[in-house]
Amino acid sequence: ASLKESQTQSNDMRRKEGLPTLEILGWAIPPRYDRENKRLEWGTLILDEGGGRVVNVSTRILGRSGFTSVTLVTSPDAVQHDLPDFKRALKDFEYVSGERYSEWREGDKVAAYGLGALVLGGAAAVATSKLGFKAIGVAVVGALVAAWAGLKRLFRRREKPSA
Repeated sequence: ASLKESQTQSNDMRRKEGLPTLEILGWAIPPRYDRENKRLEWGTLILDEGGGRVVNVSTRILGRSGFTSVTLVTSPDAVQHDLPDFKRALKDFEYVSGERYSEWREGDKVAAYGLGALVLGGAAAVATSKLGFKAIGVAVVGALVAAWAGLKRLFRRREKPSA
């Protein structure tokens, strides 16, 4: 519901840029915790004005003081093929020493609720805390910005070279 609400603002920006609007149809991959890689992930199915469908797979890589957001933009037909390659590409991602989630220390507010809440209940569990709700909001905005940038490149009108 939050993603669909944010879609209105995103579409206003897209119209101003001369880009087609988008409609979030639902989950291509429901929010889930990837135990192997210790990351939260989900995929949204998006429809553009021309009837084209795209899947944005969002991943959150947790650190001590925040997270890194990574988005795969692919077609619905290719998502199952592309997802293993996407995960392999992120496999060796690591925060610098001292910033890894595994190095959590007493007083690290973001890390204090993050992994436990994600393991127990996914995104809904994080949203139950005030700080977690803010983090989800930031994550949603980050995902929408990444998706917008990717789709902008995908649908960018090619300029004709001047003579």
